[in-house]
Amino acid sequence: MKNCFFSCLFCFFTCLSCEYPDGVPAAAAVRTGNVRTDSSDWAAYGIRTLVPAESYDQAKASIRKLKSGLRDAHHTKKIDLDSAGRAFADVIVNRLLPYWYGTPWSFEGHTEVPGSGRIACGYLVSTTLLHAGVRLNRYKLAQQAPSGEAATLALGDSVMPMRGTWTGEVLPKLMDTLPDGLYFIGLDGSHVGYLLKRRDRFFLLHSNYTYPALVRIEPAGERSVLGNFSTFYIAPVSGNRKLLEAWLYEREVAILKG
Repeated sequence: MKNCFFSCLFCFFTCLSCEYPDGVPAAAAVRTGNVRTDSSDWAAYGIRTLVPAESYDQAKASIRKLKSGLRDAHHTKKIDLDSAGRAFADVIVNRLLPYWYGTPWSFEGHTEVPGSGRIACGYLVSTTLLHAGVRLNRYKLAQQAPSGEAATLALGDSVMPMRGTWTGEVLPKLMDTLPDGLYFIGLDGSHVGYLLKRRDRFFLLHSNYTYPALVRIEPAGERSVLGNFSTFYIAPVSGNRKLLEAWLYEREVAILKG
């Protein structure tokens, strides 16, 4: 059984940059604008935009099994937290979010079912973290200010506040300072999402409030909503050791007021 698990784990990591071979376009993918494809080759950056053939409930079940195997492997020192972090980023980016692309945004939206109902930006983050296996109150987290959400997910580590124009000042600094990985990003007092760095590119994954107002992934450049803000709160997700341990070992993440 152990050999089988590690063989599967090896396949998992070697396929991070592959599209699902049995992937099919999401039902919501016919909606215009759910995935920005201009100037981005998603597969080249290990990003999947197709929904796998399994249902969302089946995907969550497979994630639970994966986490259990990773927990056992980490507990016995077969893998380190860096490996767990890469797996966690893949769970969010490639195993959960493809189901959500195209789901309509609304300020009060809090659906738990991708493609059904509406979802606000904070609820997209809190719900996907919960469905990935992080023990947290998705309602309380989503109702915090962006700075409070960042502080909660940082779990005592420093939040990186950045101020200035996005493309002219902030993005060049992040390119030089942030390692590859998945991050939480909060914008001034009104918007949040995930920020993904892969090699020399940044991507924004969020429930977008601007037209066509739905969940999408897009290059984090001047054409994104990031250009509308001047204050940013960034907290590591896949590179946060405390958050990863909370995920692996079923520790509850306390929601900070903010």
